[in-house]
Formats: sequence, structure tokens, C-alpha cells
Amino acid sequence: MIELFNSFRDALYHVLTFFQDLTEPLLGSQSYWFSIVLLTVAVRILLIPLTVKQVKSTRVMQELAPEIKRLQAKHKQLASWIMQKIRRPLQREAKPVVYERGAD
Repeated sequence: MIELFNSFRDALYHVLTFFQDLTEPLLGSQSYWFSIVLLTVAVRILLIPLTVKQVKSTRVMQELAPEIKRLQAKHKQLASWIMQKIRRPLQREAKPVVYERGAD
């Protein structure tokens, strides 16, 4: 996992130094902040496909929300009954653990 992070960091560093080398003849000492801006823009451009997919997914979920709410209301009693059947044994098992640790 650390190797993956290090390779990602190194790749960003190389892109940043590329942008800095590219802008230094034009901007001199100002090339550092400008290269950071260019790196930020480049990363944002690379993330555009993911952003578009996220927006589409969000829109679909918003369109489905009324139907999902209708289904939840339809099955609310069944879900409530099931959750009660699950909660009781869970509460019985969790109660000693909670008291053992001194929490209420």
C-alpha cells in the first residue's frame, strides 16, 4: 500500500517538475505557484470522466427516489417486524458487553 502511495507521489512530483521547468523561462521565480496551478488543472481534467459518471448516477438516484420511497412505505411494516426480530437478540448479546466496559 505504501509503495502505491509512493509511486503516486513520485508521479505527481515528476509532473510538477515538468510544469515548473516548462514555465520557469517565462515566469522565473513565479513558476512555482503557476506549476502548482497547472498540476491542479491537469488533475481536474483527468477526473472529469469520474465527475460526469458521479453526476449521472446522482441524477438517476434522484429520479428513482420517489419510487424507492413508495416501496419503502409499502414494505415498512415488514421491515419493522424483521428489524425487531434482529434487534432483540442483538440487544441481549450487546448489553453485557456494554456494561462490562462501564458504559450506559
